[in-house]
Amino acid sequence: MKIYKRIFLFVIIIVLSLFLYRLYSYLSAPQMTLFSAMPHNAALVIKSEKTKYILDFNREHKHFFSMLSISQEKETNSLLNTVLSKDKYQKILQNTTFYVSLHTKDESNEELLFALETSRYYNKALLDFLDLIRSDFKEKTFSYKEKPIYALQIDNKLLYMYHQNGLILMTYSETLIRHVINKVVAKNDAQKNLVNSFPTNRNENATMYLYVYYRYFIPYLKQKIRETGGDMLVTDMFASFQYSIFDLSVNDRDVFLSGYTSVDTSLKGKSILFTHQNNELDFFNLLPVNANRIFSIKANKTDDFMRIKPLIQSADDVFSWTYPSRIVTFEIENDTAIDKLLLIKSENISETSFHLYHSVLSSFADNHYILDTTQVGSIMIGHIKMANFVFARLGISNHLRQLDYYAIIDDCILFANKKECLLNCIDALKNRRTLKTSTSCQSLDNYFPPKANLFYYYNFMDRTQSNIENTCLQYYRNNIQLMRVQFHAQSDTILFSNIVFRMQ
Repeated sequence: MKIYKRIFLFVIIIVLSLFLYRLYSYLSAPQMTLFSAMPHNAALVIKSEKTKYILDFNREHKHFFSMLSISQEKETNSLLNTVLSKDKYQKILQNTTFYVSLHTKDESNEELLFALETSRYYNKALLDFLDLIRSDFKEKTFSYKEKPIYALQIDNKLLYMYHQNGLILMTYSETLIRHVINKVVAKNDAQKNLVNSFPTNRNENATMYLYVYYRYFIPYLKQKIRETGGDMLVTDMFASFQYSIFDLSVNDRDVFLSGYTSVDTSLKGKSILFTHQNNELDFFNLLPVNANRIFSIKANKTDDFMRIKPLIQSADDVFSWTYPSRIVTFEIENDTAIDKLLLIKSENISETSFHLYHSVLSSFADNHYILDTTQVGSIMIGHIKMANFVFARLGISNHLRQLDYYAIIDDCILFANKKECLLNCIDALKNRRTLKTSTSCQSLDNYFPPKANLFYYYNFMDRTQSNIENTCLQYYRNNIQLMRVQFHAQSDTILFSNIVFRMQ
């Protein structure tokens, strides 16, 4: 009898040891996340805290993924609507987080990576989902670097799937799924560490997030701007950024992004964004109500602009006597053309006025020594011909290549390419038809603080149909009314960021 007790006790010890070993192996296995597994060339990542949230969001805002290419939008909707929206999958995936990650191969070729992520305690749910989806769709399995890859036929395309502890990765690109496995095998967590180093005092109640990595996002953005014929200065706004994390929320028709942006410290002294005094946005009462494509950049003082090395060398540095503290570029569209304007707020308007009035004696302005001025009440319009000196210094307002006329309004100088344009601006100012009265612009003010280092505003609906056909993507024509972007400083390396897109 004793021998049986010993054998039974021995078996119990063996079984318990195996159980403890498997438990230790399970608990000590590295917890996989998207950021520790995705390849380095991510341009942006959309994160949904629950898979259900992205399904609800996509159902209510069907055009949100139109920002991607047509094929990528179809891939996203195929996965969300054909697969993940099914009740039997939703019951399994109720504790999972969902990601969409955009990876750029070059300036005109991008691929999408999707992920289902959970803690190790819910890893069985991922395994159950994997077993169920493999039984529901036609599937073939192959291996790469001894890792199994499952290829499922969904909507006439192959969806490649790979499972690792706590994570399922999915993509319609076989090349990308191989890059994922290369990253997993290499155990390079640089992307994960980057995200973990980001400030945590953001909105913890948010259900959706947007992560942007500007090294790869800027080429992607440039390609989109080429397609729209838009203003390339938009890319200059992001040139000194490293990465951003935004809360993504929707209030009625407004897609609202609020978060933090990290600035590249190696560019210190070269970017105006390193001037960390948040400045009042007090120019709305100077711009006409139909002003559009507004870009405003504000320094603490003129010296901040002067420290930036000019992109184009010039014998006459107009910055030295215009004393700019704020520079605003904008457009006014009429039936026949788009007028380009430049507004400069000067720290020494009396000296600036003197130089402008006597510009016929200067080498940078070729006026043939004819003093050509027009008086409108107390405001004088002067005739001047010189190249756009703001572009030479800062690289912005490239569309306004030639400055032909100017007017001094309070402590500001307004330049335009036509006298009639300045006359219309003065008339709007006198009759108080300014941007301050624009409901489309001012209705967004609740989202933004009254101070910013950088401001950008574009109302797509203000453009005439003929110009829309030539300058805007189908996405903007059909789905977006306006956008507003604003950044203001928090520290030497962090900017607080707000972006709003108003959907149709």
